[in-house]
Amino acid sequence: MKAKQVQNQYALIVDGSFGFDKQEDVAKFMKDAYSTVLAGFNRASVPIQIDCQIKVGDKFKEITEVVDVNTYEAASITHKTG
Repeated sequence: MKAKQVQNQYALIVDGSFGFDKQEDVAKFMKDAYSTVLAGFNRASVPIQIDCQIKVGDKFKEITEVVDVNTYEAASITHKTG
């Protein structure tokens, strides 16, 4: 390619993994990163990949409005330690 000036190219890759309990923090970081730190950069040139996975010992969020298919009774599913 021919250009009159040297084109600046930047590479930044953010990759991480956290427990499921950090899901809200990661979502806030993703929103803030693109709107503040990376403002003016092409989103495609700065890929950010952060996963939140359930790991051993992580607490689950309560699942509500579950219905037993046999009795049709409403219930909730919660995490019990141990």
